[in-house]
Amino acid sequence: MTKGVNDMRNKVFVWLLSTLVTQCVFAWGISPGNKEIGADGGTFTLEITNQELLDYTRGASDSWITIEGDKVKVAKNNKIYGRSGFVQVNGYIHGSTTHNYQNLDGYRRCNIVQHGEGASFYPSQVSLPATNSSAKVTVNVKSGIPWEIKSSQAWVSVIDKSGTGNKTITIEVAENTTGLTRSAVVRIYDANEYNNGSYCINVTQEAPPEEFSITYENTRGAENPNPTNYYKGTSIEFYNLAAIIGGYIFSGWTPAQISDTDSGDKIVTASWTPINYTIIYDANGGTGEMESTSATYDSMALISSNAFTLANHRFIGWATNAIGDVVYAAGENVSNLTSVADGEVTLYAKWEEYLDPPVITPLSGTVFDDRLSVSIACTSTDATIHYTLDGADPTVESPVYSRFRITGKTTVKAIAVLGEIVSGIAIAEYAKGHCNEPVISPTDGSCFDHSNQEVSISWSPSDGVLRYTLDGSDPTTESPIYGGSFSINESTVIKAKVFSGTYFDSPVVTANLVRVWVDVPTPQVNAVASFTGSKTKVSLSCDMNDATIRYTLNGNDPNSHSTKYNGPFYVVESCTVKAYASFPDYRNSAITTQEIVKIWGIGDTMGKPDHTFTTAGTGGSGWIRVDDVTAPRGESMKSGAITHNQSSLLSTKVMGPGTLSFAWRASCEDDPEYEWDHAEFKVDGEVVRRICGETQWQNENIQITGDGEHTIEWWYLKDDVESAGEDAVWVAGYVWTSLYTATRTTSVPVPYAWLTWYDPEIIDEYDVYESTAKTTAANGYKVWECYVAGTDPTDTNSVFTAKVEMVDGTPVVTWSPELPPEQAALRNYTIYGKTNLTDKAWHSPTNEASRFFKVEVEMR
Repeated sequence: MTKGVNDMRNKVFVWLLSTLVTQCVFAWGISPGNKEIGADGGTFTLEITNQELLDYTRGASDSWITIEGDKVKVAKNNKIYGRSGFVQVNGYIHGSTTHNYQNLDGYRRCNIVQHGEGASFYPSQVSLPATNSSAKVTVNVKSGIPWEIKSSQAWVSVIDKSGTGNKTITIEVAENTTGLTRSAVVRIYDANEYNNGSYCINVTQEAPPEEFSITYENTRGAENPNPTNYYKGTSIEFYNLAAIIGGYIFSGWTPAQISDTDSGDKIVTASWTPINYTIIYDANGGTGEMESTSATYDSMALISSNAFTLANHRFIGWATNAIGDVVYAAGENVSNLTSVADGEVTLYAKWEEYLDPPVITPLSGTVFDDRLSVSIACTSTDATIHYTLDGADPTVESPVYSRFRITGKTTVKAIAVLGEIVSGIAIAEYAKGHCNEPVISPTDGSCFDHSNQEVSISWSPSDGVLRYTLDGSDPTTESPIYGGSFSINESTVIKAKVFSGTYFDSPVVTANLVRVWVDVPTPQVNAVASFTGSKTKVSLSCDMNDATIRYTLNGNDPNSHSTKYNGPFYVVESCTVKAYASFPDYRNSAITTQEIVKIWGIGDTMGKPDHTFTTAGTGGSGWIRVDDVTAPRGESMKSGAITHNQSSLLSTKVMGPGTLSFAWRASCEDDPEYEWDHAEFKVDGEVVRRICGETQWQNENIQITGDGEHTIEWWYLKDDVESAGEDAVWVAGYVWTSLYTATRTTSVPVPYAWLTWYDPEIIDEYDVYESTAKTTAANGYKVWECYVAGTDPTDTNSVFTAKVEMVDGTPVVTWSPELPPEQAALRNYTIYGKTNLTDKAWHSPTNEASRFFKVEVEMR
């Protein structure tokens, strides 16, 4: 049965196949499938194969194509550009509206392409320079065809851009400021139609030549008509500047020109030549002759000394006009008296009425024994001589000279008078001897290195009165009279002179005594050059133990008002320490300087500067500091930039037990199972907290138990694929609170709070407290002893004594200094006694036989 069914199926299949083959014999087509026609048009025959089996219709795509039977006629194309269309034949099987099966669309087409009349240009390529320019182009189009020209770029414009038939047009280009060669296409349109790739003019404009600047120097402010730039390939001849500017004549440019082979910015310098002029001398009423002086602008010229004369007058200088005031002195160097080339400047001699002073004989300074004759003469025989013998200046009212004699120390003064002219004063002094010079001790040039240097002056009292000065001025009759030795503390110039009524005064004797100061040794700054943590200790010292040290931290030089050094101090930021030392009767030391640099540490960002943190990561990608306004302190530590299967670690250590608090947030893959990217917090290798995904800041408080050191770690770990968010974790706001309350290995347990109060260096770590409590304090005692005694371990003067006295047979303790009540209330003490130091045992209570005591203090 199955087999029979299969036979029937085979038969049906053969029938269907036979039917399909029968229908396919109606295949048909048209010829030609494509036809190219000239602009004048034409006719061609359209052939249809197997048309006897078909019913068909024919039609054309455009009106310029018509069908007459089997003939297709193409009309004439009166346009520039060609056109295209088609003839379509729709075929059907005879007696049916069904399309044939070979072409399911049921049609055939003959595609027709017809050429246009075309256009041409002369020239077809236009190349123009970079400047504004234009070119003429001839448009060749068949007569009667209207057209229009359009440019592809705004910098190209067309004049007479439309027409019919042949025409000459103008193409203009704007200046090319782009620095590059540029091009455009000018196209011809036919009734606003354009066929890409045909009938166009290619316009190319050259790049502007390279431009350079010209800078002019030494122009002296003259108006400069020359250009301030030039183009490569051009040459420039420079214009001359104004002939004379400020006493100089323009003499040329360097370089003299720019050639067409030059390039680069240029500096052109003007050269100038100073003018020459002549100085002429006028006697201005005097007699005599003088040669003129040649001078050059901006060079010094020496004015000649006067060679003119005028009776009873003396020359006082040169004026620039006959009645003007004196402007220049004889022998004076002058310059730039005129800026006129080859000009002349006249200087006029200036005179004043004058008589030479009289001549007194014998010469001033003559020594005589008993009496001396004095005579006075004048070069002008018509002049009258007036004189004085008392040291006063003579006038026209003074006695008229006649020969006289003197018998003691005398100062003679005389003048000559002729009409309204009065001469200068002539002076002569006479005496019966000279005073001896005083002697200053120590002698001139001596040095001393201490205060109260004694100075003495010796002289012959019979000569006269000894006067002296200490300010470097010469002694006068008003200066202090020497009354005995005196002391000086500074370098001093001492001058002394003996004044006499009989003899000539002594010369001035000078002694320059120099204080040689001994310098205080330069102090030393004892501090590290750089530090991490909250602060670092600074101490200052000087080899002169009693010297006073003053210092600054702001980089300014210290002075007597600066901070006095009283002991070690701390600095918390980068600073410049400057210090000097002083001591009475010594010169201040030199200033010493040391820079101290605060170096950032992870602890600064975590909020615990003195705590030690370390970081590491795969490939060196440890944690880094970042600004973070959302973090507790405005900054945080961020895990390093790592990739797949890598990790970044931040760690520290604490001494337990205690409470660790911190804040953290994550931006990474969200993985509740913590198998993908995530962060972990570990204590001693055990995971205590995890975090992942996009989170806000989360505060964590972790209780850590057990004594000793504990390792604290923050990890950021990545799996082998993918990332999300910022791919990082942040940590900030670290706080470690130790649960220890007192040291345990010192002789007396010391509370942490007390140690921290007195030593800010202490951090919250148990081992540091232990060692600090046992160290020696500044006052010489152990820190724990200071706690017991209630003294200040940072103060060298804060010492403690307990004095035991027997009062009515009972030992009484007096504390020095007396403890403040809050400390006294915390202290119990027991007094032990011995009769002899050789006794082995101390006993309490004591008895009347006790002679030696000790006090044992116990803090409550």
